[in-house]
Amino acid sequence: MKATLIRVFIWPSGAAVLAAVSVLILLLLHLPNTSGDRVLQTIGQRLRQFLPASAQLARVGGDEFAFLLPGHDQPTVDQWLNRLQTELSEPFSLARRRLSVASSMGVAMAHGDHPPTPQDLLRDAHTAMYRAKALNEYRYEIFASTMH
Repeated sequence: MKATLIRVFIWPSGAAVLAAVSVLILLLLHLPNTSGDRVLQTIGQRLRQFLPASAQLARVGGDEFAFLLPGHDQPTVDQWLNRLQTELSEPFSLARRRLSVASSMGVAMAHGDHPPTPQDLLRDAHTAMYRAKALNEYRYEIFASTMH
């Protein structure tokens, strides 16, 4: 992921997004033990199918995924994330149950003028994701320096 983040800076703009599938933990309490991995695999597949070809996707731990949208400006990222929230909320079947997944996402934008380091970009996306979670809503937040 770090090498990919460095490549983002070749583009005039781009976004690092961390998505936490917060409701996942509650759902898994009522499913067989092996279902957790299958839910995460399904979410990963949905993300891969939905994201543009230029995007890079990784599961970064627990219920968190990170993806990069190189070369996209903020209005385009907003459009993608609104559509992605809708896509992820579509129910799917697992272990004979219908599941819906909601997510909280944090976004950090890299701009060509003074791009942040890859570490800073991920840190800022993480900060924004926790801001979205703190608002108790399944949404995305774009990082602002006032969040530190």
